[in-house]
Amino acid sequence: MTDDEAKELVLKLAAEMRDILKENFLKNPALTDAAAERVAEIRDEIESMGFMIQWQAGADLYDPSRVFVTIELFEPKKNLSPEDQKIYNKFIADAVIRKNRKKNS
Repeated sequence: MTDDEAKELVLKLAAEMRDILKENFLKNPALTDAAAERVAEIRDEIESMGFMIQWQAGADLYDPSRVFVTIELFEPKKNLSPEDQKIYNKFIADAVIRKNRKKNS
């Protein structure tokens, strides 16, 4: 997979994650297990491809039915210092391990 293909896939996954979070934000948490599991799968997939992801969600104080979700994607720098590269490598390894554990369970 090329860098451009990976970025395109990551953007599609992030959009899916945003939609799931927005749709389920105000629902009873007991009813959203499948959605929460899919969000975790998406996060693991994105992180295993080398990107970092952060999200936040909330509702409008004046109209609680209006939900907003913000997804931020971070692509690592290409020229990391050796110390930063070790941290990044551990982050990716942990993400891949998490993803594979879920696949095998």
